[in-house]
Amino acid sequence: MHSDYSDGSFSPVEIMQKCKDRGVEVVSLTDHENVNGILEAKEAGDKLGIRVIPGIELSSDFQGGEHHLLGYFVDPSNQKLKEFLEIWKASKITQIKEIIGNLQKFGFEVSLEQVINSAKGSLDRYHIVRAMFPDHEKSAEAKEEHSRFFKKFLMEKSHGGEGLAFVERKKPDIQSAVNVIHDAGGMAFWAHPFWKIRDESVIRGLAKIFDRIGIDGVEVLYPYHSKEQAALLHKIARDFSLYESSGSDFHRKDDSVRQIAGFQDFGIEINFPFYLEEGGNT
Repeated sequence: MHSDYSDGSFSPVEIMQKCKDRGVEVVSLTDHENVNGILEAKEAGDKLGIRVIPGIELSSDFQGGEHHLLGYFVDPSNQKLKEFLEIWKASKITQIKEIIGNLQKFGFEVSLEQVINSAKGSLDRYHIVRAMFPDHEKSAEAKEEHSRFFKKFLMEKSHGGEGLAFVERKKPDIQSAVNVIHDAGGMAFWAHPFWKIRDESVIRGLAKIFDRIGIDGVEVLYPYHSKEQAALLHKIARDFSLYESSGSDFHRKDDSVRQIAGFQDFGIEINFPFYLEEGGNT
């Protein structure tokens, strides 16, 4: 799940309270390219009786395709992780700057400074919407209008949008992303494998390759995974002796699908290493 340190709309403290209200006992805050909210989440979790696993979500590239990795049990103070995030922060700023330039060509008035000022931590396209439409979450009508704007101008075609102003950004190769998670004492999980892929044979092929690259697990349970998809990922995890995780990918309350603990388990009992402490120590 994601806080306002990346592209979520709630603080880590608010998220932990929501987890408490939902009866969630173990949670990982996995902001995009950002670990700044982990301490807040852990402090709030300790007060509420929630175990918080320090985490992060990294975008990566493999043969031109985008794949997300979840890093669990990472040490947020790890120097190699900090240096990695600083390098790829520049790539994100370049992307946002180019998207803003395209929006300006369409007649929209928005600046990089406005977008940066609207972000608490790592930048995302969501912050462009926040900068341009400060009231985008105040009413159902506003949410719908700005959702259409995002889909038309900011969402890539491969994900169902028109992408009129979208610009792809340079991302680290997946091996580098796995390595930095391991360097930070964490475990690397392939996040929501069916996010942009529908072909099961492709998923199987990638799992074989990613296993050789060194991933430790796969996200089996996810709000958009069907029963068949979850069952396939569960089998793949067993075939390659990988750990399994479940995630809601929660960002904000107006997402009717990705809500806290909003995934179905389909009777699958995941094999997640709950016994691990921070830094990967047993």
